[in-house]
Amino acid sequence: MQSQRTRTVALGGLLAALAVVFVVLSAFSPTADLSLLALSSLPVAIAAIELGNRRAALVYLAVSLISLAYPGIAFSYLFILFFGVFPLVKGVLEAKSPRPLALLGKQI
Repeated sequence: MQSQRTRTVALGGLLAALAVVFVVLSAFSPTADLSLLALSSLPVAIAAIELGNRRAALVYLAVSLISLAYPGIAFSYLFILFFGVFPLVKGVLEAKSPRPLALLGKQI
């Protein structure tokens, strides 16, 4: 049981660090900022799949707070308002909605 908890914490920390790296790189890149922010939502989506929505929300919260501290709000507001929340909301809506509506939501 202890090793499963350790694995969960370690994976959450690594995914949060990877997302922070992508947010920081988007702050320094003049042309690929939106693509790097979209790439920063990938670790949150992986956390939602591997760890569940509650722990993925903690990964999102950690990345949001750290990205507010270092790159600043001018560079991290897109992640906080859209790119970080999107995988969480999409996962919840697909799990709670009927199958035809979920398939329609996958197309968006």
